[in-house]
Amino acid sequence: MEYTVIPRRGCAWLFFSFMLIVGALWGSALGVFVWILDDAQNVISSLETFRPKTGTKVYADTGELLYTFTIEDRQLVPLS
Repeated sequence: MEYTVIPRRGCAWLFFSFMLIVGALWGSALGVFVWILDDAQNVISSLETFRPKTGTKVYADTGELLYTFTIEDRQLVPLS
């Protein structure tokens, strides 16, 4: 009895492997993107509550500003 080797047709295994790798890379990229967005959300919320050091202001009993003790003269400016 003689066995004949049937030649393989097509390259479905190559296509399947390629699509598996592309899917894994796509999923990894999506996971990194979501992680970066979550980290950016934390940064934005911390910027909303940020209050810079404005120094110490000494007022007279009449309400007049006598002196400001600061290293840097920072003033809060509203963004909107």
